[in-house]
Amino acid sequence: MVTVVSASACLAGHGEDDAFLIDATGVVEPPADGGGICIMALHKIWRRVMRMLERMHTSRGGEENF
Repeated sequence: MVTVVSASACLAGHGEDDAFLIDATGVVEPPADGGGICIMALHKIWRRVMRMLERMHTSRGGEENF
């Protein structure tokens, strides 16, 4: 689950405490109210996922705090 902690001037109307679910296959599911997900939210989610995967790849045998 990804929760919006702050938002300003979102064209899609996302606000604080909006939540998005990511299923086991990595698909971001839209909110239950039928609203969409703006491209900026998707960009931030996937950028953080890619950074996490990069850190996992570069950590060596638990030497680095992950």
